[in-house]
Amino acid sequence: MTDLLATTGIDIADSPHYLRALTDMADQRAVVAGAAIYTDNGIKLVDKGARIDSRLYDRLVQHKLREPIDRHLSIDNPVDVPALVAAAQALTEQEVLPNMLADALGSAARLLAPVRALPLPASMACKLTVMRDQRPQLFKHSLQMMAVALFLGIKSGLSERDCSTLAAAALLHDLGVLHMDPAWDDPYNKVVGVQRKHLVAHPISAMLMIRDTQAYPRSAE
Repeated sequence: MTDLLATTGIDIADSPHYLRALTDMADQRAVVAGAAIYTDNGIKLVDKGARIDSRLYDRLVQHKLREPIDRHLSIDNPVDVPALVAAAQALTEQEVLPNMLADALGSAARLLAPVRALPLPASMACKLTVMRDQRPQLFKHSLQMMAVALFLGIKSGLSERDCSTLAAAALLHDLGVLHMDPAWDDPYNKVVGVQRKHLVAHPISAMLMIRDTQAYPRSAE
């Protein structure tokens, strides 16, 4: 993992862009540290039970954290599995392609059944909550890719367990984008230099974040 991180040049644990999105989100909903947050050399930055918000950004971004910040956060109204199913259900009702896929299988319930068995550890739930709240188009895109992948998996005769793994891979494939400068998506911004490197490497970043949870099969990576 260390070699791959060195190759990408991206620190997935505490990128400034992800910290900014997370702390900005925490201004709008309750986010509490479930455990103290330490730097990699043992300095305590945030007490257990402390409220996270944008006022902490400058302190957090100046240090390399001992572990990913989202590993021990308690979030009000997070993207958990029921919320994920509800959001995907809404997508099948509102968007043409997911609606067509659900109709082709007979119902949205059949299309989305494997999602109910999808592992969603705290760090992944936090990332998806940040994506939903701060990058809604990226969240919508990820849900749509999950629906497409599930349709293909079900039509190919994969087991529900394998479809659940497929759903995880599709849903989480763009996690690396959360660690990029949002300016990359501006049509008037030319992506060059470090930004270009991060854009090319973002699938590797997502793979590393999935691996780091130790909650998904290698095939999802």
